[in-house]
Amino acid sequence: MKPLCTWHEIRKMDEAGIIDFQSHSMYHSLIFTSPVIEDFIHPGFDFHSMNLNVPMFRENGSENIFRNAQLGMPVYSNEPRMSGRKRYFDDIGLRTECIKYVNENGGIDYFNNRDWRKKLFSIASEFRKTYGQVVKFESEEEQRENIFSDLSESKKIIEKKVTENP
Repeated sequence: MKPLCTWHEIRKMDEAGIIDFQSHSMYHSLIFTSPVIEDFIHPGFDFHSMNLNVPMFRENGSENIFRNAQLGMPVYSNEPRMSGRKRYFDDIGLRTECIKYVNENGGIDYFNNRDWRKKLFSIASEFRKTYGQVVKFESEEEQRENIFSDLSESKKIIEKKVTENP
């Protein structure tokens, strides 16, 4: 995917003194803010450029910063990371169950069924009845640390690429 501006172009704008580049976040993250499922990843989902409309999620213990979500993944209530809301961590078992159901029932073709969303909500509801609902939010300390890291990482990169002019 082509970037909006190259670092060379950004340096030129900065040198002209008309535009000042500052950190506003590293990943433009959306985060889950509650256990309420609003939708599921599907072929018509608005991924936006670089998957910016897909909230951040963890996969195999690490942040999936590219947000390449699989079809059927639940999308919970979400807001931008910088909204000040605490992050809700989704139930990986529930996520896995929904993705598995889609894969076992036709993959992308599953979404040709007009009741696909209703069935996935039913799968999620049954999963929670069977296994309970996991409700885990980040602590205030984790929230502060994550926001600080998001801003400071971005600031360091801008300073290195623009100010130090490599």
